[in-house]
Amino acid sequence: MQLPFTINQFIGVFTTYNNAIGLLPLVAYALGALAVFSAVRGPRGSERLVPVTLAAMWGWTGVVYHLMHFSAINPAARLFGLAFVVQAVAFSIEAYRGRLRFGFSLRDARSRMGMVMVAFSMVVYPLVGMLSGHGYPNGPVFGLTPCPLVIFTFGMLLLSERTMPKYLVAIPLLWALVGSTAAFSLGIREDTGLLVSALLGTTMLVTRRTTAVAEIAKTHGKSAAPRVLRTLNSR
Repeated sequence: MQLPFTINQFIGVFTTYNNAIGLLPLVAYALGALAVFSAVRGPRGSERLVPVTLAAMWGWTGVVYHLMHFSAINPAARLFGLAFVVQAVAFSIEAYRGRLRFGFSLRDARSRMGMVMVAFSMVVYPLVGMLSGHGYPNGPVFGLTPCPLVIFTFGMLLLSERTMPKYLVAIPLLWALVGSTAAFSLGIREDTGLLVSALLGTTMLVTRRTTAVAEIAKTHGKSAAPRVLRTLNSR
């Protein structure tokens, strides 16, 4: 796929952007760590704190990164920015409704994978960028640029304890399909984890209900599955 910008222009946008936002990456790390702690601790409070944090990150990235910086070299960034703002609104709605529940269990494969994705976005991603020659301030930063934000988002959604609205996955998945082109076209090695996280995360999230039905049927009998699921989804 032919991109409308060069690798030097792409890296240049990150340099300009990171210099402009100053110490905000530290704030993003603090908010991200607080959201993870809240999700791991359990449902109380996380149903609003986690989606509010994600809404703030998606909104900022859409307006400040895409519309104000990336659009200088890529006209499509205006569309990307709008999509990120829509995703921010979606998380804001879920924060208002307070329907999402988060938690962590070592026995749950989704929880474990969620924490792996969170750790990748916050720690491994910037380290790979640094080793590849475009570390801070010349590369993506956690929470405030698209690719590490999408990986973090999938990780947090995998920590949700019950079935969730599937529309929350649509825009992150679409961005992963678009953004992963940088990994192949521009040699941004850390973005190879973007597509893997999106495909694996989406699969685990959309099949959660089917898995839950099978587990409940095995434990309580087939007739109990619909009743138990209704109870879980009403909490």
